[in-house]
Amino acid sequence: MNNKIIITLIIALTLCIGFIAYDQYEEYQQTRDMQVFQAGAEAQVIDILQVVSGCEAYPITIENQTINLIAVRCLQQAE
Repeated sequence: MNNKIIITLIIALTLCIGFIAYDQYEEYQQTRDMQVFQAGAEAQVIDILQVVSGCEAYPITIENQTINLIAVRCLQQAE
C-alpha cells in the first residue's frame, strides 16, 4: 500500500514540475518575442528618422491611406 502512495506522489510531483517548467518556458518565449519585436520597431523608427532628417518625405501607408512624414524644420526652411 505504501508503494502505491509513493508512486502516486512521485507522479504528481513530476506532473507539477512539468507544468511549472512549461509555464516558465512560455513566459520566457513571450519575453523573448517582445524583445525581438521591440528591437525591430526601434530599428524601423531609426530608419524613418534618418530619412526625414535629410528632408526627404517618408511615406507610411495604413489601409488605403498614405501619409508622408517630413521633419518640421525642413518645412520651416522651405518658407
